[in-house]
Amino acid sequence: MSMRTIYPSHHSSALESLRSETLAPGKPNPSIEEVTEIDYFDPDDRSIHLKDGKILDNVDVVIYATGYLRSLPFLSQINEGSHPLITDGSYVRDLYLHFVYCEDPTLAVLGTPRFVLPFRVSQAQACYIARVWSGRLKLPPKAIMDYFIWKRNQEITDPRSFHDLKYPEDADFCEYILALCKLIPGDLGVFPRKWTKLERSLRKDIGNLKVAFGHHLEDTGRYAKSKEELVEAGLLGPLEIDDSEADFSRFGKVLNGDQYTEEDILEATRDMLEGVEIKN
Repeated sequence: MSMRTIYPSHHSSALESLRSETLAPGKPNPSIEEVTEIDYFDPDDRSIHLKDGKILDNVDVVIYATGYLRSLPFLSQINEGSHPLITDGSYVRDLYLHFVYCEDPTLAVLGTPRFVLPFRVSQAQACYIARVWSGRLKLPPKAIMDYFIWKRNQEITDPRSFHDLKYPEDADFCEYILALCKLIPGDLGVFPRKWTKLERSLRKDIGNLKVAFGHHLEDTGRYAKSKEELVEAGLLGPLEIDDSEADFSRFGKVLNGDQYTEEDILEATRDMLEGVEIKN
């Protein structure tokens, strides 16, 4: 998302110009008025011309909220090499499952996915990489890891969305990591938490929950303590239980690294060489 917020001197509230729809759900701020996208600035009279023809006069301050670029300056030796993690900052490159550096799997970058529950996802990543580094699990062959990255790039249209795991992808990702960790017989280590149907349902409805929570705070002056409280207040409908099963197709097969066959490797390599079209 790219956003610009404008503060004209003759307005008591802020004006907000969005270049794209926000993906962060929540209750609209009554102190902020949304306007259309900016066309151009006129520095001579301190006005801003919008694309719908409206003109904002006497603008004192413009705040650009354009997001951020990813940066790993402490890994400059890698970034200056032939397989950099960071180039234009749109995403972290060469990461299998969004966190294992394919060129040197002794390096992992946890917490890269966006639009997720960070602690759930990071815990799953940590559980997996701990098993890999301790020798209990094996990574897939390099061709399979490269295929994951290649396939992901075919599925997206904007490189900035490479690490976006919006529901249900975030829940499916954690379930996939859990399935991999369970491949080790008799493993007594820490496992990622399994998503229950209720948790998946709440995650799916998080946008409505946040809006209802905001309305409840505004109406009562206190925070709601449960979903049921929001339902009783008439701010939220009954929760629909999500019965869908986890889909691992975006991540790969549930195999230990040494269980991949030559046929698996040849198929992945052939798809990458031939540029097979990936259907979303």
